[in-house]
Amino acid sequence: MEGKPLAMICHGVVGLQHASMAMYNAWCDRVPVIVMGGNIMEADKRAPGAEWPHSAIDPAALTRDFVKWDDQPASLQHFAESAVRAYKISITPPMAPVMLSLDQELQENPIENRDRLRIPKFTPATPPQADDAALAQLAKMLVAAENPVILCDRMARTPAGMPRLVELAETLQCAVIDNYGRMNFPSRHPLNQSFRRSILSQADLILAMEVNDIWGSLSDFHDRIVRTSEPRYKKTAKIVTLGTRGLYLKANYQDFGRYQDVDLDITGDAEASLPALTEQVKRLVDEGRKAAFAPAARSSRPPSSPPSSRPSSTPRSAGTRARSPRRGCAPNSTARSRMRTGRWSEPRSASHGRIAYGISPSRISGTASPAAAVSATPCRPRSEPRSPTNGTDD
Repeated sequence: MEGKPLAMICHGVVGLQHASMAMYNAWCDRVPVIVMGGNIMEADKRAPGAEWPHSAIDPAALTRDFVKWDDQPASLQHFAESAVRAYKISITPPMAPVMLSLDQELQENPIENRDRLRIPKFTPATPPQADDAALAQLAKMLVAAENPVILCDRMARTPAGMPRLVELAETLQCAVIDNYGRMNFPSRHPLNQSFRRSILSQADLILAMEVNDIWGSLSDFHDRIVRTSEPRYKKTAKIVTLGTRGLYLKANYQDFGRYQDVDLDITGDAEASLPALTEQVKRLVDEGRKAAFAPAARSSRPPSSPPSSRPSSTPRSAGTRARSPRRGCAPNSTARSRMRTGRWSEPRSASHGRIAYGISPSRISGTASPAAAVSATPCRPRSEPRSPTNGTDD
């Protein structure tokens, strides 16, 4: 989360073979690691015995299929430049391990021409941000959608990723499903619906950000004698991807999953692109819809806070069970349709959470007593078990 790679040194080709599994895991998870392995390139410098089976012409060939870049420096200046390059490549999205094969003679021999050696200046690469026109198109689709759902996996590279995603989700008041490839979204946030994936069947727009296997996330797979699968989403749903997944693929080891049809594929680092996307969304929210798009409070107010006034159109005493006008679990359709027809004047920050996810009003607006916070029950299919992350249990 700090944007720094892990450094690891292995002993010759035998140490590299021991480390290969950990390197493969780091590659599968797109974690930056700088691997350095010893080697004796010149045969006339190898001592009899273990140095021969511990050396190779090309040690990195063993792991080249699951490292992002590798090099075998032939001089000290070459090593200085390759070390800085390896650091830079490993932390540039999409991140992955890199490897340097270091010659033993180069490490042990006296340094000549010390004054001519220099360590290059390190300048980190700016993560690639998505195209502004593509983000503007996505913002229009998100605002126009009745039931948008955000699906994320490896989105948060740094501590800034989570608050950026929270801001977008609260601006849209849409559900978020976290695949937990990273800590992307607060687990106790009312909009976190990671354990209610049935809402994908009601979404009319699915935004997948840095999702490794989007087909697997959007499909139900049945592992039987005859394997079958079916999509979790409806045929009319629009699917948009935002991320760097397509920028780095390998041929031999295929961790990218099945090909998924999408309606808009935006290439760019999701975390770096979120501020621009959120700003575009806010610009499209006109004055008549700001009440419905008002961000929900991230936590309930302290008990000592004075209760806010409730609209007269929806009177309800503290502790009354939150009732839904319909038993569906669509995140946005009811609130938006009522807002558009003028039959609901209650701000969406309270009404959306209560109707869509069964969240007690005190969790959002602070209108009910603390004891009433657990009075509302979640709107969920009867076959789906209660989850502590559905915004109703503390």
